[in-house]
This record gives sequence, structure tokens and C-alpha cells, in this order.
Amino acid sequence: MEQILIQEEQKKKLGQIDSRSGNEYEYIIQIEQSGETSFNEIMVSYISGRWWRWKFWNVLQVALFLICIARTAVLSCQGECDETLTASDGIFTSPCYPNDYPPSQTCTWTLQAPAGFVLQLTFLDFELEEAQGCIYDSVIVNTGASSVKFCGLTANGLTLNSSTNVMVVSFHSDFSVQKKGFSISYRQVAVALRNQKVTVPQNFKDVVRVSSLVSIPALSQFTACFEITGQSQTGSGIIFSYTETEPHLTFGNSGNSMDLIIGNATCPVSDLVTLADFTSNMQLLCITWSNTNGAVAVYFKGSYRVKFCSNTVGMKLGTGGSFELGRGKKQGQNFDGLIYNFRLWSSAMTSSELATLTCDAVGNVVDWDNSFWDIPASYAQTDSSLSCSTAMPATTSQTTTCVSPGVGCPASLTTTTSSIVNTNTIPTNARTNGKQLSVPHFIMLAF
Repeated sequence: MEQILIQEEQKKKLGQIDSRSGNEYEYIIQIEQSGETSFNEIMVSYISGRWWRWKFWNVLQVALFLICIARTAVLSCQGECDETLTASDGIFTSPCYPNDYPPSQTCTWTLQAPAGFVLQLTFLDFELEEAQGCIYDSVIVNTGASSVKFCGLTANGLTLNSSTNVMVVSFHSDFSVQKKGFSISYRQVAVALRNQKVTVPQNFKDVVRVSSLVSIPALSQFTACFEITGQSQTGSGIIFSYTETEPHLTFGNSGNSMDLIIGNATCPVSDLVTLADFTSNMQLLCITWSNTNGAVAVYFKGSYRVKFCSNTVGMKLGTGGSFELGRGKKQGQNFDGLIYNFRLWSSAMTSSELATLTCDAVGNVVDWDNSFWDIPASYAQTDSSLSCSTAMPATTSQTTTCVSPGVGCPASLTTTTSSIVNTNTIPTNARTNGKQLSVPHFIMLAF
């Protein structure tokens, strides 16, 4: 191999091609064994090298530009995805949908509806990384009664209903293997209170109370009927109260015994019913009082018992108070359990009237209807097994399937493919401030 130095004359000719002709160049070329290399060959080699260098730098710039655009797009769809959704209906999607979701992403959507509503959620599109037990990428739906995990293609077309007015959807992706993600629609669905039981709040912040729009008259006698289930049979537990008026009314265990308290008059009723009588099964309980002779009667488990509290004779409950389940913001511990179908009448029913009372009999002062009650979020729980739940037509259930059995499939998941079955109006004769209450149509759900 030999090397030659291009002559000055040849450098000038090459300088016509290169704009930097004023620079000194030293070109090294390889001479074939013949020892002969033409200037044309040198020039062609030079021009070819320049073209490839130009092509490389331009392609590199375009590639870097496209990478920057893609990176910007990914960053733009990786914003805040922890949201609380309170609209009556809507759609939310995984980050970057319909493009692949980002790696190492965690999102939570909290769906909230007003009291008297549940949430219905439908997977319009769904594709996540599939794995046994959904250990990599997953969506978890908390319906209020249970949590279900999905991955792969499992949830496509699925519809779920919440058991309360709150539903939480959580999404998690790991560092590898991204898919298209999901698109989910939701809507709030009105449910009759006849289909819901209520947890008595255990704090002073949350209060389940009769609406301020309901006018409670002065009462010289009353009957209160409700179904009750207890979670603790010890300690104190106020079941209901009528406060902010004189005399006030309280019923429950305020210490050592079950008492009906009217103003400063206490009538012990532990010989009629005790806190320990309230088990995990719903039981109908009615309590009546009359100021004529101070008679206090309890109807429980089909048994009618009565006693007379002379210290309540002639007393009368005032108007304008706050009727609550538990004691609300007042000092004292609320009853630890659930109450269903609470109704109040302005008369003291007899034993025969109580024995024939039906669950759909309407209270003429307070009825178990959404228009009568203010219930904080998450305290009302839908339950189709309640004694006075409105009839629900049978629906066809569909068990989800997976690409591979056991992979990405929630265990024993059965959901209804069509949850909206019909509409009903629940009759009521309740009045507020002399005006007839209008009761909205409710969409009944199958659970």
C-alpha cells in the first residue's frame, strides 16, 4: 500500500466542490497495485463520502425530532390521573388511551353520586397486560360491597353496579409491557330508599337525619317502626333522637339501660327490649308512646309489651327540631348497626294494628323515602334481600371468560349484562309545609 499527496492543482479543482476550498486538505488515497489512480476516481470517492455524511446528519436530526415529539406526547398524557368524578355521567380513560399507557403508572378515579343513587360502570374498551392473578398491570373496581381485579381482555363489555353511592376504580402498570388500556363510561342511577339500608354514623361529623324540608308537627303520641340489626351488643347506643326542640326525644341505651327519654322524663324500657336483642339479622321493632296515660309499648319479634311511665303524662313534643338516626352531633355514642325502613306516625298504634302492619305502609310524618332523608355519602347500602325491596325482574347473568382459563380472570365473577330493568314510582302521602311532596321516578337495578 502506498500513499500520495494530491498536487496543489488537483486540490484547487476539488476546492470548487467544497465551499471550504481555502483550507489545506491532505487526502490519503489507496493506490492499487498498478500504481495508477485517476483524478476522476478521487473526485467520485470524495463526492460519495460527502453525500453519505450529509444523509447521516439529516436522518439523525429527523430521528431526534421524532423522538422528542413522541417523548412530549407521552409526558403530556402522564398528567394527574387521581380524580373525583361527580357528574351525572361521563367517560374516563387510561393515560394516553388509545395509545399504550405509560409504564409505572398509578391512577385512582373516585366516582361519587348523591344519596339515593348508585353508580353504574361499563367497560367500553379494555386491554391490559395479561398475567396470572393480574400481578403486573391491573384495574381494581371497589363497588362498595366487594373489590374485583381485572387484566388482559377480561372486562370488555362488562357492566358493574355499586352497592353505595361511591365507587372507586384503581389502575396500576408495571415497568414493562404496555397495552392500549381502557375506556370506561359511568352514570348515576336513582334507587328507591326501600332498596337501601343505612349505617348509623359512629362520629359526630356525619349525621343521618330527616330533611329540613319535612315539617314534623307537635306530637302528643307517636309510633316509630323500623328494622334493625346490631354489630355490637354492649355499651351505649342511641338509636334515634329528636333534638333542637323542647322537650327533646331520645331512644336507646344511654348507659346502663334502654330508655325512652322525653324532655327531663326518663322511662326505662329494658324490661321490654335490650341492646343485646339486636342480632346480625334484620328484625322489626316498633315503639309507641301516648301522653294520655304515659303508655310506652314495644312490638318486637312478634311480641307486644307495654308499660306506663306516669312522668310522661301530659307532655308534648315540639315542632322545628332535628330528627336523626343516632344522636348526630350531640355527645354520646350512637347505636352500632344498621337501620332500614324507618317510619313515624302521629298516633300510638294498638297491638293489633302493629301485628298487621306491612312494610310498605307509609308513615304520615316520616317515611322511608329519599325525599324525607338527608344521608351522607357511603352510609346507604343497596341490598335486594331487604324485606320491602321493590320487585326486581330476573336478569340474565354472564360469567366473564379469558383468553387462557385462570389468567387475568377474577375468581367467581358473575355480573348482570343489563342492569336497568324498569322504572317505578313509590307512592307517598307525605307533605312538607302543607305541600304534597313529588317523588321522582326511580330506575330499579338488579344486583
